[in-house]
Amino acid sequence: MDTRVDNYVPKLVEAVNEIVDSFELMNIEKADHYVGSLNGLEPLVVSTIGLVGDNEGVIIAFFPESCAVHFTNRLFQSDLTEVDDEVRDAAGELSNMIVGAFKKRITDGKEPFKQSIPAVVSGQNISINQTDTDNNKIVEFSGLENSFYLQLSLTSE
Repeated sequence: MDTRVDNYVPKLVEAVNEIVDSFELMNIEKADHYVGSLNGLEPLVVSTIGLVGDNEGVIIAFFPESCAVHFTNRLFQSDLTEVDDEVRDAAGELSNMIVGAFKKRITDGKEPFKQSIPAVVSGQNISINQTDTDNNKIVEFSGLENSFYLQLSLTSE
């Protein structure tokens, strides 16, 4: 049975490709539905953006630390080697741009949702549990050197 999440995942993939390509962050070689827990990935930089309105839920970006540092270095032409406030800020801004590009793709003449400002955490042993697996999908975006994950969770209609 297809859910709204199933219908929206291709639009989310398009949005990620647009943002990642425009900033030349990485060459995405594949974007696949990810099955399993992300709780074993350590350490992470995690950015969450809440959605309210006709579509309610959350988009969560999971960046392994090395990927988050790489993206920050590409975005700001810096030479960082570890996670700091700049890396966390970049993860939040990148997530915000992806959600904005996604929002443009699913609009049908009216605003599909309002989004919160990103909340970003980093560290080890980060655990996020979702109980509604039908309206919850994770996509793994991978390239030669980096991978990251986006989770789209919407409330049931």
